[in-house]
Amino acid sequence: MERKKARKPGAVRWNVVPIDQAREADRWIVAPAQGRNKGAGRVKGFARFRGNCFFDRGIPGGLSIFIYRAVKKLGITGTALFFARGVVKKAHGGRVAGISIRELPWGTGLLITIPRGIRGTEFLDLRLADAEYKFRRIELLVLGALLRIARPADSAAKCSARAVLILARGWKAADSPLLPPVSHVHTKQARQPVKNKKPGYRYPGF
Repeated sequence: MERKKARKPGAVRWNVVPIDQAREADRWIVAPAQGRNKGAGRVKGFARFRGNCFFDRGIPGGLSIFIYRAVKKLGITGTALFFARGVVKKAHGGRVAGISIRELPWGTGLLITIPRGIRGTEFLDLRLADAEYKFRRIELLVLGALLRIARPADSAAKCSARAVLILARGWKAADSPLLPPVSHVHTKQARQPVKNKKPGYRYPGF
């Protein structure tokens, strides 16, 4: 039987945690209500976390990895970020296809709500400058929302355009002063317009 070597006195024992590891959490917040029920908040639980990012059970594992890495790249580490799937509503009660960012009471952090209607299998065909790209819609919207948190002085349209640039050319283009024009590519594979929408309907931020 092989004897284990004794650890030297005063030696530092490192605990290496992989970047993709998700640990279980038992974290609860008071989520503010949306739409007309402004005073009726509810308690919401989050089962997993990576760093300062907390996820409910509706966030897939692959998307949580994408979010955590984007948060680290953008340096949004000073506050807790809670990501949840749900329904996003306007002030008058109508539903919105965009991502909601709400500040939680008592300095708890930020609640980022991703609409359930946005699926991970939906893609957008966009033209950036003279090149065409296919992007996952949910990743574009999430990255645009994170850019709005990291760059509050930039407009929503500018953050969306920068999100397209980052996903197309990598994080080296995150601080590019020039944003090439972005437009939709109308192909047979492109997502069809949603029914019962006004002509010229466009996805939020594009």
